[in-house]
Amino acid sequence: MNLAAKFMGLISGNLSVKLSSLVIAMTLWLFVVTGSEYVHVMKLPIILRNLQAGRVLAEPIPEYAEVKMRGTGRQFLNNMLTTTFADKGIMLEMGRIKFYYEFALEPYLRSYPDRFEVPRDFGLELVEIISPDTVRVRLDSYREKEVPVRPRVTISTDPGYIQVGELIINPPKVRISGPASILDTIEELFTEEKSFEARKNNVKETISVEIEQPQLVQISQPEIELRASIQSIGERRVEGIEVQVRNVPENLKAIVNPSTVSIELQGGIAFLTGLTGENIDASIDYSKDWKENQRLYRLKIEVPKDVTNWKSLTPSEVEVIVIRERRASESPGN
Repeated sequence: MNLAAKFMGLISGNLSVKLSSLVIAMTLWLFVVTGSEYVHVMKLPIILRNLQAGRVLAEPIPEYAEVKMRGTGRQFLNNMLTTTFADKGIMLEMGRIKFYYEFALEPYLRSYPDRFEVPRDFGLELVEIISPDTVRVRLDSYREKEVPVRPRVTISTDPGYIQVGELIINPPKVRISGPASILDTIEELFTEEKSFEARKNNVKETISVEIEQPQLVQISQPEIELRASIQSIGERRVEGIEVQVRNVPENLKAIVNPSTVSIELQGGIAFLTGLTGENIDASIDYSKDWKENQRLYRLKIEVPKDVTNWKSLTPSEVEVIVIRERRASESPGN
């Protein structure tokens, strides 16, 4: 039998007895150690209690106070295993405060020891407040208002694709609440900055709304939905576009030949499918364009914003004839 085998035999022999002895030894050691007294630094919440109706914090206060606590190791261990301080800590009484007050924590807690709330049955004792030594509380009137949300988003598409229409955010406005002095300075909110690159599918994402001083200002909807239509680029010819002659004097009448034209448009395929001749403006301005000896005229073309390009206007020119309209008061012989 080699040396390694002998060593393993010594370890494995009477293993249950050896493990039991180890557990007993550790338990005794833990009992002795946790029975000793220690001073430990802990973080306790600072809690405002009994704020007057219609009053809110105008400036943030420290969320926690660092304090030295005295107790046995057993008491600290019991606290860590069984207790959270979510509803315990240093209670600052706000019932009589309307605008401003400074709480010097050590003198305050000496005068009002019941406002230092920790589980008493654990036997932990306050030794010293490390920081902050003073909590300055400034209050303001509570207010609510609705403000628009502006997206800070960029979208780029793959070649052969295009964004059609505006970026849509839902909801376009959110309600905020908090101190009046801060809300008076907020006229709009912005989303987080985000970039969508090389898109060839519609954008539908949830995005965060950013707000300064979130400790003081609450927002009804911290996230909004962002949508954008991404379509493949195509072409479509639109027929039956009626030609308009504008600014014709009341005693004259303009006759256009032909009265309608057609045009080829380029843009998002789904968008182009929904267009008709009524969506395109083909016109002549009599006051600017009419010339007595001119018969053919080029049209001014206006297309919807999301049309990227247009071409092949047919016909490229139209004939315009202007005649004098007979008024009801005029007789045929005049």
